[in-house]
Amino acid sequence: MYVLRPPPGCPLTPSNTYWLLQRSLYGLKRAPKHWYNKATTILTDIGLKPCPNAPCIFSGTLLPGKPPLYLGLYVDDFIYFSTDKDVQTHFENKIKERTNVDIMGDVSHFLGLRFQWKRKDTHLKVHLSQEVFADTLVEQAGLSHFSTTTTKTPYRSGYPVDKIQDDDTLTESQRLAIQAQYRTLVGSLLWLSQGTRPDLSAITTMLAKHQNNPNDRHIASAEHAIKYLNSIVTQKRN
Repeated sequence: MYVLRPPPGCPLTPSNTYWLLQRSLYGLKRAPKHWYNKATTILTDIGLKPCPNAPCIFSGTLLPGKPPLYLGLYVDDFIYFSTDKDVQTHFENKIKERTNVDIMGDVSHFLGLRFQWKRKDTHLKVHLSQEVFADTLVEQAGLSHFSTTTTKTPYRSGYPVDKIQDDDTLTESQRLAIQAQYRTLVGSLLWLSQGTRPDLSAITTMLAKHQNNPNDRHIASAEHAIKYLNSIVTQKRN
């Protein structure tokens, strides 16, 4: 329960009274949990169940004798798929009955992923890429002007990340600034490595171990991986 002080001078509120919040507001720490509970209730009522190991992934057989439908939920966005068009249509009709929702057709972008579909006869193929996300990371890191022909691997040969010594000369403000920058770079690399760039997995794992106390040399190692990413993306375009 949340009780709020009304705005000063509110003509609708008697003096010395407060508001009892009836709905979760965006930004409150409990709001995501409330929304997930509501979304789960709707999807479960339709016939989908959350995966025990990934509660934002739902699946279920909605029509007897038909293939199952799979759904991925991220806040108030979701993607879904079934090999049978009738199952998808049934799901769309059922969820429209229960809540206001926009069905936007074939997914083209979701969580920084680009989906490119190819249909031929009865075959359906999809190619996933994160080119826009990679470009944004390179630009934010200030590395778009570097040469794209010299970085062959994401790991700098002969420069072990785990052997980088701590820098005791950093002030507290310097340490916090480097830590914030480093975590941003590593987090972005982690998202790419889990999505479409498994070639970044090894170096990202090494870098992630030093997020609590990084220094400029850790930053340089992360930037080296981003330069490699820039070279790969540029080569694909060419």
